[in-house]
Amino acid sequence: MNNRYDDFKTDIIDLLSRKRGGHVERWLYSDIARDEVTGSALWSAFIRAAKNYYVLPNEVALIENSSALLSNRFNKFDTIVDLGVGSKQSVTSKVLPIVKHATSAKNYAPVDLSKAYLRGAEEVIEANTILDVKPTKGNFFEDDLELPGRNRLALFFGATISNVDAMEGEEFPQQEIIQKLGHVAGLLKNDHDNLLLASFDSNADPASIKHAYEDAHWKRFVANLSYSMDAVLDIKGNFRPSAWHHESVWDDKAKVLHHMIVASENQNFEIDGQEFDVRKGERFVAINCFKFPVEWFQDMAREAGFNVEKPYHDHQQRMVIQPLRI
Repeated sequence: MNNRYDDFKTDIIDLLSRKRGGHVERWLYSDIARDEVTGSALWSAFIRAAKNYYVLPNEVALIENSSALLSNRFNKFDTIVDLGVGSKQSVTSKVLPIVKHATSAKNYAPVDLSKAYLRGAEEVIEANTILDVKPTKGNFFEDDLELPGRNRLALFFGATISNVDAMEGEEFPQQEIIQKLGHVAGLLKNDHDNLLLASFDSNADPASIKHAYEDAHWKRFVANLSYSMDAVLDIKGNFRPSAWHHESVWDDKAKVLHHMIVASENQNFEIDGQEFDVRKGERFVAINCFKFPVEWFQDMAREAGFNVEKPYHDHQQRMVIQPLRI
């Protein structure tokens, strides 16, 4: 817990010091209790309530369609690696359609930072398949993880690669995405055949992008980062977790929707000896949702060491599944 505490503290200090932006996204989904609920519960509430959030429903439909088209490729794989499993519903709607076609698979290897998500994934797979579940708790973008399997079919769903670091006003973080993809390639690479199915958002309509997140549950999901700070960190001063709210800002040049935590009032406080004088209206980037062209992703994937195949698009030409060989 000490390492996790130190990581969280460092990330929050970097956020409030404006050293980094968008890097605290993982903590929003974590099992740290805040405002009497966990991040995973807040995310699930948003998914259930959101009416205009297209990313998940479009992706689910695309997975179903593309897995059928790719089914003749799946029979060579002995292990399904699930990078970032999400909720039980996510496993049911995204992984089971793949399992249905991957008839030679013996193992299911979920990877996530959330113990609750890993437990939920194990329950879904054991209730619906005969696969052996081999969970791994960790950060697949940074940690050196030992993944099971010889020929692996890796699932990189949830448009996870669309959520990377960037400060407001910065350029598109091409090198960071290449680095993250490169780390994933390193985890998968062996002397055998491995295939990664990566989803991302290529929506080019800023109005529909911003409209997708105009939901009270999403706003609470982001703003409640302050409750994690209050619950976990030893904050001295007049820090008030209720005095923060969510705002979003679209940057067309960088193709990103910044999701901010914004101070609703002046606050002066101290974390680990470092003082912060935050003025009302100051905003800090908690999550970045990048929406970039297919060509951008393919170029980055190639530089990261993958072989790029034909992409699959949803019916609205928003969500993409890109097969990558390593």
